[in-house]
Amino acid sequence: MPRVGRLPQRAVFALGGVVLGDLVVGLTASSSLMLGSLWICSVRWLTAVVQFAGRGLALGDSLQLALACIGATATIPALVGTLYLSTQALRLPVSLLRSPARH
Repeated sequence: MPRVGRLPQRAVFALGGVVLGDLVVGLTASSSLMLGSLWICSVRWLTAVVQFAGRGLALGDSLQLALACIGATATIPALVGTLYLSTQALRLPVSLLRSPARH
């Protein structure tokens, strides 16, 4: 079995760190965008319900109102959790980039 030199090993670890970092950042971005759009949609729905109710009109039913309330309140902690977990997940690619000799 041929011996692999230091330079190819470092290049492989660096490339793996970059690919893994890109994956984590991409998944975080898509999750954050999805949660943010869900929050905006929920808040806009609640605003529309309040405006319609102020004019004496009904918009949707109680299930839609309950789902909008849940969406508006549950997405903020989920977004914070997503960002926290992504910062923790970025430790692995950073460690691959910094010290490939340990792995």
